[in-house]
Amino acid sequence: MKKFVRTLAVSAIWVLLAVSLCPAAEETIKIGVTAPLTGNFAEYGQDMKNANTLAVDEINAKGGVLGKKVELIIMDSKSDPKEAALIAQKFTADKSIVAQVGDFSSTACFAAAPVYERAKMVQLAPTSSHPEFTKQGEYMFTISGLQNSRTPFIVEHVLRDYLHKKKVALIYPNNDFGLAVQREFGPACEKFGLEIVGEAYFQERERDFTTLINKLRQSEPEAIYLAAMYNEAGPIARQIRRAGWDVPLVGCSAAFSNKLIELGGDAVEGLLLDTLYTDIDPIPVVQDFVKVYSERYGKRPNFVAAQNYDAIRMIFEAITRANSTDRTAIRDQLLKIKDFDGVTGIFHFEPDRTVARKYLILGIEKGQWVVKADKRR
Repeated sequence: MKKFVRTLAVSAIWVLLAVSLCPAAEETIKIGVTAPLTGNFAEYGQDMKNANTLAVDEINAKGGVLGKKVELIIMDSKSDPKEAALIAQKFTADKSIVAQVGDFSSTACFAAAPVYERAKMVQLAPTSSHPEFTKQGEYMFTISGLQNSRTPFIVEHVLRDYLHKKKVALIYPNNDFGLAVQREFGPACEKFGLEIVGEAYFQERERDFTTLINKLRQSEPEAIYLAAMYNEAGPIARQIRRAGWDVPLVGCSAAFSNKLIELGGDAVEGLLLDTLYTDIDPIPVVQDFVKVYSERYGKRPNFVAAQNYDAIRMIFEAITRANSTDRTAIRDQLLKIKDFDGVTGIFHFEPDRTVARKYLILGIEKGQWVVKADKRR
């Protein structure tokens, strides 16, 4: 019996020693990040990875959150709905992962939402702007302005007030994002006294827009709202100009990238769009972020980087306020944060978990982005 007790005691000592030498899962706070690191939106996926990594390194340098280091688990969704849902299953099954940031596209976010909702894990989407996204459950959040606020903003403040146009046309992709814009565009134009003289959609991998352009040109719009990503908006603009059509172009925030200027060239000169962030914003919180990000990654941060940076810092804030890594507690505290001062502005979440914020109007002049109007202040 004494030998058994001694053996048991020695075993216990070894277990305690092993625990002291090997970091426990509880010693780190894990946050999942889903991003398109490969595929059509790989540039944006890398921006997501960079910004989240920067934010985590900064918080860890200050002692972490609740005295624990933060660890990122980053997985490549390719912006594919099936991949996003599979990753969601992996993240939610891992009890050490307390919240998720991502995905890039609304389509990928939608596919993963039921999985996060069942697991009661926060799904904080930095760039999803579909008005139905946060209605997928009680754990869906977005810091991107939704199309039911952004599309009316474009119609009122850009097409009507800035360009003074009456007859407009819409070009949009045949996906969740594009269809959301299309649904909001009509009511917004009616509200603000504009007439829609033409609409046309395209498929995501389409490259020849000749038929679409000829159709809209016959309707003689005074301006076109081009609701497309940079990799689509650039080629469409080039083909519009190649056809000899000098109609004014208005883009959406999803096209805000230097890649748009690279792909569109002279064809996007004069294009206007809305955004909640620009690296030329002179306020200190933005310029500090731009300086650190640029020095680390060798390029200036775009809106995707900025929104991801703010999104994960809101997760840190919620965990700190909750004094807990409980998944539900994080969700509850996100709703209580008021006037979060981020690089994308001052904002908070509404009870339906959409974001309350305002926007900038940017334009392209001589191949450079410039601030045309600031409606946030």
